Amino acid sequence: MLRIAWITPYLPAPGNSGGRIRIERLARGLSSHELVLFCRLAPEDPSICELPAAELALWSRVHWSLPDRSRLTACRTWQAVATQRGADPPDRRRPQVLGWRTPRLARSFPSSLQWALEDEDRRRPFDLAVVEHCYAMEALVRLERAPIVLSEHNVESDYWLGEFRRTRQLGRLIDYARWHRYERCCWRRADRVTMVTERDAARVRLVRPHGVGVVPNGVATERFRYLPPSHRQGSDILFVGVMSYEPNVQAAIRLARRVMPRVRRRVPDARLTIAGRDPGPRVRALANERVRVTGAVDDLAALFDRHAAYANLVAFGGGRSLKTLEPLCAGLPLVASRFAIRGYELQPRRHLLLATHDDDVAEALCRVLTERAGFDAMAEQAHAWVQQHDWGIYARRFADFVTAACLGA
Repeated sequence: MLRIAWITPYLPAPGNSGGRIRIERLARGLSSHELVLFCRLAPEDPSICELPAAELALWSRVHWSLPDRSRLTACRTWQAVATQRGADPPDRRRPQVLGWRTPRLARSFPSSLQWALEDEDRRRPFDLAVVEHCYAMEALVRLERAPIVLSEHNVESDYWLGEFRRTRQLGRLIDYARWHRYERCCWRRADRVTMVTERDAARVRLVRPHGVGVVPNGVATERFRYLPPSHRQGSDILFVGVMSYEPNVQAAIRLARRVMPRVRRRVPDARLTIAGRDPGPRVRALANERVRVTGAVDDLAALFDRHAAYANLVAFGGGRSLKTLEPLCAGLPLVASRFAIRGYELQPRRHLLLATHDDDVAEALCRVLTERAGFDAMAEQAHAWVQQHDWGIYARRFADFVTAACLGA
């Protein structure tokens, strides 16, 4: 049995975002080992003391800290013990990878996590350290023997480059340059790196040719009931995502204000559901008698059952969306932009309907709502394709990759 330190920049529970789902599902592949979680709480995270123990049952111990200014930390084996620490002792000052050039998100990691990691490793050395996202590398200390596996969810600099191209703001270009340098430093620092797509892995290999693997995003196929389009009731269209994430916000606004009026000209009873945690004022303002904004949803599978179509018009951002796979697993016809299906080998008309302009999106959604039986074959093929992307397959791949790091393979 290996003793593994797992460092995350947010709680891997509850499973209401792609990042949280990915961490929890890949950790399942290593559940036979001793997993110790070191977590920086993100502002949107729930109180860890209010989470049911089952939500973090994978971890034998949990160390958590509030970001930035706080030095509050707790260590628990299902009984939280909070301790307040003062200023950093001189021998425990935080090592910075790039000093002031380090992105602010990375600098928010509190020293208390470093102390906890150092204390745990001194008490009984770890065999392996898994770090989620490059900016969580700031929590690392010099471990006695553990190799470091960096599990990247996306290329962070891509997002900021896209933001600069979209907004033409000089600050976004500076953010891009900072992230571009920082993440490459982290890729070199790790012993192994996993990426979500082969395209991203190829970019890491330009920095470090060896020790780079690909572990794609998957879907929990057992969670979703397959329901073909011809068996679906009503004319409701669904879009799911974290609604504090700007690409999702823009996609939701476009659907509600530009696409749905076109759809309702042909299907008057059509309605849109925007689901996902943290909807801000711009998203909440979309709500009316034809647009529902739900916030976080506990049972996503049941939500899919109650809708007749799924629309994903995300046009920029980073990573690869889990919300592309889940509707296909449930048999829900998908109408998507080309960007929304990036990284997936999906074929238009065989697995989904691809649409770019507002009129094309509305036309595709109207066809799904009015010609349901005609899309049963497409849904069946998409459902068969998505079975190859079960999280269990990728969890085993990830486990093999990280345990090989301990053997120096």
